[in-house]
Amino acid sequence: MKAKTVTRFVLAALTVLVVSSYSSPVRALGGSDVVYYFYTGCDANLTYVGYRELTCDSQVLRSGQQGGWFMEMYETDCDTSNQIHTTWEYCSGAWRASNLGDCTCSH
Repeated sequence: MKAKTVTRFVLAALTVLVVSSYSSPVRALGGSDVVYYFYTGCDANLTYVGYRELTCDSQVLRSGQQGGWFMEMYETDCDTSNQIHTTWEYCSGAWRASNLGDCTCSH
């Protein structure tokens, strides 16, 4: 290899190294911490069965059952701490917006 080629290769590699060292770390879902809580039962019989969390540093934490009749979701922006809270009911093979514990389909 010629000296110019080697020099260009080394400069390109250093540029990639410097640029990548200043990039932000990978985060869950574009910078959000997302926690899902799962429940079964209706109204007064609503029972918590498990949770799953996708953290800001891309970890996946989970415990218990990973599904149910209802799902409560908290999404928190990793930079601003703004939070969105939604609840869902699993009906006919799909999650749809619902109030926690209000059974609107047969389970």
